[in-house]
Amino acid sequence: GAAKVKVAQVKTPGLTLFKTCLFKIIVPAAKKAEIRASQNHINPLYAYPTLWYYMFMQAIDWTDIHKKYKGLWVGLKDDEETVVASGKSIDEVMKKAEEKGYPKPILYKVPVKLTYFVGSIK
Repeated sequence: GAAKVKVAQVKTPGLTLFKTCLFKIIVPAAKKAEIRASQNHINPLYAYPTLWYYMFMQAIDWTDIHKKYKGLWVGLKDDEETVVASGKSIDEVMKKAEEKGYPKPILYKVPVKLTYFVGSIK
């Protein structure tokens, strides 16, 4: 019984420290970055380059993009999910995106086939 109490006592301060860091440091920094970035008309990630790790490390489902745009280049909005243009070349995508009012889309070449790799290259 005593060992379990000690483990619980060790884990709780770590969780408290995590919550403190998250809500007292990281979230306020993210809010400040967004405000500063919007005032300067830039992406918050440029205002605080390390901020992406704390606030934006989440999975994005590109399943539909992979199905619809196999083998093509796509231009994405800053949300990294919305396709604003697609084409066989970067130039084609850039031209279409600019015509739609997106001069700097995120460019991504959608693979024809999704493959997986586990291991290392020697």
